[in-house]
Amino acid sequence: MKKLGFVLIFGLLILPLFLNGLNSANDSLGLNPEQIEETTTKITTLLGRTGEEWKVLLLENAFVKGMDSFFQEINIAFLVLFATDYSFSLELLFTVILWGYCLFFLYRAFSDFSLFSKGVSLVIALGLVMVMTHMKIIGFVVKSLMWLLFGEKEWWVSLIIGVIILFLLITLFMFLKKFGKKFKEDRQKRKDELNSMKLEAGAKVGEALSEEAGKGE
Repeated sequence: MKKLGFVLIFGLLILPLFLNGLNSANDSLGLNPEQIEETTTKITTLLGRTGEEWKVLLLENAFVKGMDSFFQEINIAFLVLFATDYSFSLELLFTVILWGYCLFFLYRAFSDFSLFSKGVSLVIALGLVMVMTHMKIIGFVVKSLMWLLFGEKEWWVSLIIGVIILFLLITLFMFLKKFGKKFKEDRQKRKDELNSMKLEAGAKVGEALSEEAGKGE
């Protein structure tokens, strides 16, 4: 978190210098406001494409088209894992990403905060994610995210919302990782202390028995 804060502060400090340098570069390259405006318009048009336009554009790629055909053939896997038919869509992409995030998050939680082994933790996490998926919980969250990101708003507003959501997800996982590590270290410390106490108690019992045996002789 400290590193992230440093990066943000550094970015805010360096941004004005970068913009000034960019303006100087534009002057030296002979770029005029009309050229800059034209480039900006092209970028805005590209970002403003609809989902169907992006789909058509991407499916022109041979590799993407081949993967799309393959996924259509194994549609049953999507029904079992994600409780939805395969479709070349952002909604399915978000479903897969959120599904994977929940799986890894739950796996990390069970492996760090419980006595289960990593294998058992993975099975439990997978089972819970499957339940969440078929109860349409993940689907509801995905639809809500789609509404937040792609509702009627400017593209830059959607970008800001997306960055905030990504930041929250990463921060949540980093907290889990941090406290999970501390919990495991504390648990191992208590275990070592308990073993040490047992060894010490065993040693005292052994000394007592030796003394009794010596008296008997």
